[in-house]
Amino acid sequence: MTRNIATLFLITSSFLIASIHATPISIIGDDSYPPYSFKSNKGLDGIYTEIIKEALKKLPEHKAELKGLPWKRGLADLESGSINALFPPYKREKERPYMVYSVPIFEEKVVIFCNDKYVKDNAKFPDDFKGLKFGLNLGFLLTDAFNKARTDKVIKVQESKGSYGNVKKLVTGRIDCYINDRYAIFHELKRLKAEGVYKGSGVKEALVMKSEWGYLAYTASKQDAEPVKSFRPAFDKVIEEMKKSGEIQKIAKKYTE
Repeated sequence: MTRNIATLFLITSSFLIASIHATPISIIGDDSYPPYSFKSNKGLDGIYTEIIKEALKKLPEHKAELKGLPWKRGLADLESGSINALFPPYKREKERPYMVYSVPIFEEKVVIFCNDKYVKDNAKFPDDFKGLKFGLNLGFLLTDAFNKARTDKVIKVQESKGSYGNVKKLVTGRIDCYINDRYAIFHELKRLKAEGVYKGSGVKEALVMKSEWGYLAYTASKQDAEPVKSFRPAFDKVIEEMKKSGEIQKIAKKYTE
């Protein structure tokens, strides 16, 4: 009788574990945030997308469904609990109390790229950029130091829509400098090089303005329920291993060459 009970317990436990792992985790990525997460002819693409896909390959017991959505829709769905996870938000615990976060996945850096003649060693902002014309994406939020330099007219600012147009202005000399995410700039330089507009030289990084880490965020109200409960620590462990091995940087490098 005791053996039958033990056997039944093992069968039941195995069934529950299998059921937990059979429930797919719904993971949503921003569908228009190149080169980090965006739609391409391959489907959902980008640095974070590849990192998460590679992590999932190392977690075959955890099934997941990845797809892209507009960022605001993804935020709303995560807040309502209709999806399990969303990438790649920055950590904003006060503004988004409905989120809990993975370990940091990738460090994004906002940088200034300039024409070579304006790049100095150990440059300081705004002292070494006085009078220069900066390209800026419409609606791009920047540091207090940049905003003050703009208000005080220490620098000139020309706003326009999208990274592609601004980077094209930079490489053709219509603006002196451009400020944006480092990999977003690399992404457009690669594109312009393929089009024959950029020859591979003439502009370079002048200064790092700030940095932010991107995460995989989960719905806080469901963090202790399956399938998320068992997935979170396993995913975190794999991401830390990928950072230590250099695999994450190797993925990111593909979007700069």
